[in-house]
Amino acid sequence: MEEEILKLIEKHEKHRRRGINLIASENVLSREALKALHCDLAGRYGSNWYGGSRYTEEIKEKVEELAKKLFNAKYAFITPLSGNICDLAVIFSFTKPFDEIAGIAKEDGGYPLGYEKFDRRFYPLPVKDYVINAEELEKIKKDFPLVLIASSIILFPHPLEAIAKKFRHNIVYDASHVLGLIAGKEFQNPLKYCQAMIGSTHKSFPDHKEE
Repeated sequence: MEEEILKLIEKHEKHRRRGINLIASENVLSREALKALHCDLAGRYGSNWYGGSRYTEEIKEKVEELAKKLFNAKYAFITPLSGNICDLAVIFSFTKPFDEIAGIAKEDGGYPLGYEKFDRRFYPLPVKDYVINAEELEKIKKDFPLVLIASSIILFPHPLEAIAKKFRHNIVYDASHVLGLIAGKEFQNPLKYCQAMIGSTHKSFPDHKEE
């Protein structure tokens, strides 16, 4: 069984190398990131509470400093495992049961989170061609404790300035699929208008070095 799994992994690697995946969130990991994942750190807690963690806390602190510098952010947390976990952290931090959260509906390219599972209500923002419609926002006559801009389909920048002017409370941008573009200053800058930006780093920073 172990040999079969290793062969399947090898087939997967060959399959991935034979083509270009045009999904923005499915980039190739850099050699540096792969090296970190292949070492003992991949199965190590980043806390002094556990043995064998002499350097993990130092690594985490340095990476967080780099993230703050890269995104010009006041704070950075690198421990969440995925964009999904980040979304849940934001929901539980900024809302309470039965609150209404504004966001992008699944049929409009939004992330299918399933808010009702967490006793939250969902309010779909107006969207046109997978982008939040700034003009239609003015028709909304209420505010929300959380506006979560989370999309699985991101073709163009969302009108963050208009959204920030419309809503007074927490606006959070899920950048999981475009975090690398934002880091490279090739997309919009969510932190200019939003209180927080979240994302999954494991699929956003490709290796740009030439052979």
